[in-house]
Amino acid sequence: MVRRFGTTEPPVEARRLCAGRLEADLADGQLRSIRYGGIEIIRGISYVIRDKDWGSYTLNSSELHVTETRGGFFVRYEASCVDTENSEQAINLSVRIECFNEHDLIFEVTACPVKDFVTARCGFTILHPLNGTVGQPALVNHADGSEEKTYFSDLIEPWQPFKNVRAITHYPKDGLCVSCRMEGDVFETEDQRAWSDASFKTYVRPLALPWPYILPEKKPFKQSVRLRIRDERNGIKEGEDQSLSPATLKLGPPIGRMPDIGLILTPEVALSQQMTRERIREINPRLLLLHYDPAAGHDRAALQRLKTLTDHLGDDLSFHKRLEFAVPIDEAPQIVITRLRADLDATGLKIDSLMLCPDVDRQSTPPGSAWPACPSLETIYAAARTIFPDLLLGGGMMSYFTELNRKRPPRELLDFVAHGTSAIVHAADDLSVMQTLQTLPDITRSTRQIIGVSMPYHIAPASIAMRQNPYGARLIPNPARHRQPMTDRDPRQAGTFAAAWQVGYFAGIASETVESVTVGIVDTPMSLWDRETIFPIHHTSRVLSEASGRTSYACQLDNSHIFSALAFEKPYGARRADGVSCPHLLLSNLTDEPQELIIDDHREARIIMRLDDEGDDFSERPLRDGYVTLSPYATMLVVLGL
Repeated sequence: MVRRFGTTEPPVEARRLCAGRLEADLADGQLRSIRYGGIEIIRGISYVIRDKDWGSYTLNSSELHVTETRGGFFVRYEASCVDTENSEQAINLSVRIECFNEHDLIFEVTACPVKDFVTARCGFTILHPLNGTVGQPALVNHADGSEEKTYFSDLIEPWQPFKNVRAITHYPKDGLCVSCRMEGDVFETEDQRAWSDASFKTYVRPLALPWPYILPEKKPFKQSVRLRIRDERNGIKEGEDQSLSPATLKLGPPIGRMPDIGLILTPEVALSQQMTRERIREINPRLLLLHYDPAAGHDRAALQRLKTLTDHLGDDLSFHKRLEFAVPIDEAPQIVITRLRADLDATGLKIDSLMLCPDVDRQSTPPGSAWPACPSLETIYAAARTIFPDLLLGGGMMSYFTELNRKRPPRELLDFVAHGTSAIVHAADDLSVMQTLQTLPDITRSTRQIIGVSMPYHIAPASIAMRQNPYGARLIPNPARHRQPMTDRDPRQAGTFAAAWQVGYFAGIASETVESVTVGIVDTPMSLWDRETIFPIHHTSRVLSEASGRTSYACQLDNSHIFSALAFEKPYGARRADGVSCPHLLLSNLTDEPQELIIDDHREARIIMRLDDEGDDFSERPLRDGYVTLSPYATMLVVLGL
């Protein structure tokens, strides 16, 4: 368990509930993976309670009663949540789920605060999966009684596609119609791909309303969600979207270059740790992103510490040094950036590029909210261009794609654009984290639409955990190492889970040109190692760094939700007799079950690295008959013959 997840805490177990062709998984009192005839029609229905900083409360359920009949299933339970720092912040729930037949399901919750309850959100969230929705038609019924024929967005838009929602009808397959009706509050829908969540989410309340808000003491309120399914298909094939076993993989043509690998260094890195320097040298990153934030107390002495650390890495490493500058807005940009130039000159810290982001823009500004006072991006970048005429200048966001999409940079003033991603913004269970990989082609495609096809594009950082919380005043503490949203301390960073997720990440962005991906923050909970252990993600990062800038190949893979595959050249890898480089293949199992895969054209293939529950294995062995079996969340590096 610890080897796989970095914690002894077991994953949440789900109970499969069935009503004819309708199936749903009951986990922690919520419904997940609602399927009809094997097709996922709703990704989840859950009742969510957030604190004032958008942290998720844990629901403590009791008196769970589940009844399954020949035609349906029925669930009853009571639940409560209490703020661990203020016991008066408590709320009680009474829950019922009823599925009368394969065409009709209702989920109802009555909530009652013990005292006045402060929350950023309290109510249902409904998740529509990406398959069958992206770019596809929808019928929206509004709370005022009107009806609108529309579409789920193709590119990720910065605003909510549906507002003032009472019901949404979508069509997962021709002839299959799913209606989802919400009662008890005003709902709206957002495109959760913006946060790398693989769904469109319908929720309470509208973002334009003030938050946090207060639920009155001892005043019950009821909400409900009802699904109705109409199937007009002939000759339905049961389980048409279910997994094929074994999966097959075929190597395709060259498609581009592998991104450079980066690491983030902060002034707080322990300079005395020889091991830290050795681990960085093992990764041999092509980019060192030096974090500099005056609001965190960073000053000239902090720049001096960054210089000392990079000097200690030695002259034999060849890396690009980029300063990531959180620009204070309490003074004119010209003054702030001139001071930075003087401090850099005084310390002798030489950088190759400068990434600027107003410090205030690290906090999210939801659609409909007023933007905080801030000098224009044009003013900031123009000042930097004057003061640093010899550097490459970058813009974008030190936070996430969400904020980049809402505040788009002036491309004509920049040499590159960057943003980060986190996999635990809204949910932190294993399935949700792996499903975030499904959003990456849409995130990179949407970013390209914003910045253009020729603008260099960087992702920093690409991580499961959050390095900052744009949606609240703090990151959520996680000393017990739970699977916790909105924290910088995710236990799976230490397990095979993170290595498998990382391979899936690079496979997910392969369809667009990304110049670099920053994969860790040294000497923090988001590092690739700790003082006792080298994590499996350290090994995958090292392999990816060796492949930086090399040719990448298309991987034609069925069941990409089960496996991820990434093929590339390595500079010192095996070659054929005629000198042509043999491709290397990183494979990962993204599921909690053993999986089988057949590699097409597997002549002379050899396994040279395996990361799984048994440990880190670098012994070389032949891959017989092209069959690969990977245990849950395992990763394998294979050299393919040609």
